Amino acid sequence: MRKLAGLHRVVGFGASMALLAIASLLLIPVMMKASGSVAWGAVALGQSLGGVGSVVVGYGWNMAGPAQLAGANPTEARRQFIESLVARLVLFLPVCAVVVIASMLSAQPGHGGLAALGAVSSATVGLSANWFFVGAVQPWTLLATETIPRVLGTVLGMALMLLGGSAMVGVAGQLMGMVLAVAVSTVWVLHRLRQQGATASATRPVRQVLVAQRDGVVASVAGSLMSALPIVIVAHANPAAQPMFAFVDKLQRQMSVALTPFVTALQGWVPRGDRVARGRKTLWAGLGLCTLLSLFIFGLAPLLTRVLGGGVITTSWPLNAAMAVFVGLGTYELMLSHVVLSTFQRLRFVATATLTTGIASLVAIAPAAIRWQAGGALVAVLAGLALRAVVEVVESVRALGRAEASSNEAG
Repeated sequence: MRKLAGLHRVVGFGASMALLAIASLLLIPVMMKASGSVAWGAVALGQSLGGVGSVVVGYGWNMAGPAQLAGANPTEARRQFIESLVARLVLFLPVCAVVVIASMLSAQPGHGGLAALGAVSSATVGLSANWFFVGAVQPWTLLATETIPRVLGTVLGMALMLLGGSAMVGVAGQLMGMVLAVAVSTVWVLHRLRQQGATASATRPVRQVLVAQRDGVVASVAGSLMSALPIVIVAHANPAAQPMFAFVDKLQRQMSVALTPFVTALQGWVPRGDRVARGRKTLWAGLGLCTLLSLFIFGLAPLLTRVLGGGVITTSWPLNAAMAVFVGLGTYELMLSHVVLSTFQRLRFVATATLTTGIASLVAIAPAAIRWQAGGALVAVLAGLALRAVVEVVESVRALGRAEASSNEAG
């Protein structure tokens, strides 16, 4: 029965991630046909920077929140949810202002508005209640209250573009879907907790909440920055290579999004049982599964790029190989950072590892993009990710060993 319950959770979270990934991928060729590859590149640039903003707004709850929620009674869960929502709303407007300005300055001339709207649409994701549904292990509620509104917004944007609208209406549809998702999920969570017997309780001041959450946000923002800055660097170092890099980057990241339900399910599974045994299973079984995943993506990549490129962009096999390795290795790194190291309170290590390996990678991107175009830039990003995964494996082994020794002493 436990195995069936675990499978049920994976399928539930998987349905949400798959729907979001498919909708986003289908949007790419429609947007390219509506306004061209340069406009698409501007949207991708803005959404990439907005992704950093969403992580700042989310302030580490997606990484640390599920473990904090485990075992909380309804009143405690209500307090945590309200504290999270208020803190993120306080951060939202200033963060949006920063990513909008950065997007407009980085976009190619004439496309600043598209980049800015893309940034806002992505930054709004930081207000998501996703972390709550993961911690409460409620995948189907997540699907109903957040995923469906977001997908409907994306579908509306695609329909308007197919009817003659520009890429601007496509991004606006995504933004509308996300705003609706935040409203619906918030109302549902508060209503459901009240039904479960939650009562009003005093919440901490926003400043205190933000200070308590600092390790999670540093780790999350560091990772997001390392993901977003490459496309900005390529845009400045070699503008001609930016649309191709943006396409490959977007494609590999959407495939990674489709695979995150496994990570999401593990976030709720590892802290709720024998943490050491489950952490070890995640560490070593995850490595094998992600290796197989890379091989599968490599076989699938030519078809995906041919269909989603819309006849405007095509990729070579070296790019497809790098993309496949990125998806598999990126999924494994999420297992290490968001599941194993997060469970054993090693988020500060994750932040340090992400920053140091990411900076080394960022330094290499510009010369690689100038010399070897989009492929060179992608390899530079991949090298940093590989180094980060290696140091996180070493630290995971150490953390598991320390936890086991501590458990033995206590026993």
